[in-house]
Amino acid sequence: MTVPDPEDPVWDPREDLQTRRLETLSDGIFAIVMTILVFDLKSLSGPADQLPSALIQLWPNFLGYAVSFSLLGIYWLGHLSQFRFIRNTDHNFIWINILFFGLVALVPFSTASLSRFPFSPVTLALYAGNLIFIGIALYLPWRYATRNRRLVDRSLPEHVVLYGTLRCLGAPAGYAVALGLSLLSPVLALAFFILIPLLYILPAFHPVWIHLAKQLVKEG
Repeated sequence: MTVPDPEDPVWDPREDLQTRRLETLSDGIFAIVMTILVFDLKSLSGPADQLPSALIQLWPNFLGYAVSFSLLGIYWLGHLSQFRFIRNTDHNFIWINILFFGLVALVPFSTASLSRFPFSPVTLALYAGNLIFIGIALYLPWRYATRNRRLVDRSLPEHVVLYGTLRCLGAPAGYAVALGLSLLSPVLALAFFILIPLLYILPAFHPVWIHLAKQLVKEG
């Protein structure tokens, strides 16, 4: 391994950035954001005979916590999975990831807003918009890294690239539908927020993603 020389006039320290530092930053940000979600679950107070009613009234908070925690887990896993193939980084790639982290950090805010007003088109649109932009921001580093095999192995199969693309953009497409439904039926929009994560969590859907990617490559 060649040791970089800072006195070399053509040496650029950005060329020696390592993926492990970016992965460590990702783990820390997700850990903090996922923990902050629980702060929206306020402790119960009042007379003991009214506690069951008070607990039931917190259902939007528990639902928001469960859905957002699951989604953050999916986004963390998606980001982690990209680094199974990404071999190095550069300046642009790091700042694309920082954009992704910034949008992830907004999830507690959009979740708390939705928990407070679960049937408001405004908070539904805010939550959907946050998730749409996170999904797109997750796709951008994958696109940057795999375009012309910039930061991945030259031998990386095309169906793997497409598989990652489908996984990144599938959720934003679903949340775009939820965004439209929020203007017509808040209940249906909430249902989309609950159902879409299942496409990523349940093992039965994993072969479907792979088959779709291979089929699209074959037809393309």
